[in-house]
Amino acid sequence: MIQRKTQNPEYWGDELVISSEDLQYLSTLLVEDELPRSALELGQALILRRIRQEEALIERALSQGTLYQPKKHYEIGDRVVFPALGYRVGEVLGVRLGHNPEYGTFQVIQVSFENGKQREFAAEFTHDHVLNRDSDSGSSGEEALLSADELVERYAEQVAQALEKRLEMEPDFVCLAGQWFRRDLLVNVHEGHLNLAEAALDMAGGGPLPTDALLGDLELPEEITPQLRVFSLNYALQEDGRFDEVGPAGEVLWFLRSMEPEDVQSTPVYLRYQPLE
Repeated sequence: MIQRKTQNPEYWGDELVISSEDLQYLSTLLVEDELPRSALELGQALILRRIRQEEALIERALSQGTLYQPKKHYEIGDRVVFPALGYRVGEVLGVRLGHNPEYGTFQVIQVSFENGKQREFAAEFTHDHVLNRDSDSGSSGEEALLSADELVERYAEQVAQALEKRLEMEPDFVCLAGQWFRRDLLVNVHEGHLNLAEAALDMAGGGPLPTDALLGDLELPEEITPQLRVFSLNYALQEDGRFDEVGPAGEVLWFLRSMEPEDVQSTPVYLRYQPLE
């Protein structure tokens, strides 16, 4: 029986660790598409990548030897693949007789691995054992293997939560309105662009204006996707104190801070908190 870690709920839960290789893959994905993505979308892509990696590992390992099952017969020199050990490949160095009062006699093989370590495993053990089952499905009562789409549907939310926590600690990634992108790959929005945006808002009475309305006068590179141009401009405006994002949830609208009413720029006296002992 081939044991896939990706089929285990704990693999996507407490055992999940977002590696630097994962972040590099997601960075490449963002760059290739030039599209900022949500943590959920990135989580879905990460799940699919982990599944592909595991299938490639299984295929590569099985091409180097025989899948280990306790019921099988092995001879000295055989190369054996052990799924429970992360698909490590070992070579049979010896075979001896084994005996257990409960199960009777069977064979024991001595196996050497590439790191020099040796271990022993049961062979010709014909009793019921989870590793002796030829099907990819589990024991009676368990479901068959989940497809990639089913794994994504089941675990994408919790993977997205773990991924978001990791991305928040990475200075190379920025998040705006729930979308993530690489900081160093944003479109260059310089001071001249920001001055033009300020002038456009000033002519509109301070705003509010959506980001698309400000892009027309800035002449950002046309070869860049519209989504990335909007994202980059939003980030630049957010970092400049002249601009205030005033849109409702799910909508980005910009206003000139200098033209906002006084009560918006400072906390009204009746709402100012005075700490009490």
